[in-house]
Amino acid sequence: MSHKTPKRVALLLGQDLGYSRRVLSGVLGYSESHRLDWIYHNAPPDIRILPALERWRPHGVVVHLADRTLAEGLSRLSVPMISVTNTIEDATIPFVDVDSEAVGRMAAEYFLGRGFRSFAYFGSRRVSFSQNREKGFRTVLEKRVTGFPIFTQISSLILRSRRIGVAMIGRPSVGSNNCRSRWGF
Repeated sequence: MSHKTPKRVALLLGQDLGYSRRVLSGVLGYSESHRLDWIYHNAPPDIRILPALERWRPHGVVVHLADRTLAEGLSRLSVPMISVTNTIEDATIPFVDVDSEAVGRMAAEYFLGRGFRSFAYFGSRRVSFSQNREKGFRTVLEKRVTGFPIFTQISSLILRSRRIGVAMIGRPSVGSNNCRSRWGF
């Protein structure tokens, strides 16, 4: 009888964003429903976790990648990995995300279809998915509307919540093995 070694999977998602919590829930639900023998290391997506990951030697990494330095460090692990967001333009780590240009086109079509005549795009020039959404938005509107203003800035709320998550590294945490628990994980 052969005994399989459990696979070690690093989940660098953080739990400050609802999206990341839903990805975590999906990964845990998938492994549970397929009876996979996986061991998880759950941590914020922060460069300071790299030494621990190098010692732990994961078989794979699922990451909410928003930091180029972290991307470079993770690439040195030489294990399969996937980012669950397209935040960093030209990152070498593959990602799974929505078609952001299509999202931008759909948003423009939605507003045009409802008779709007004035448009603005609010996004961030620092993240790839926002740039792609703006591109899709512009593509539709440039064909059908004369000019629209664009104001961009990075959200300080997102940055602040990331800093809180990073500050929690190494501190006790509360968890549940039921990813659909009453606390919303």
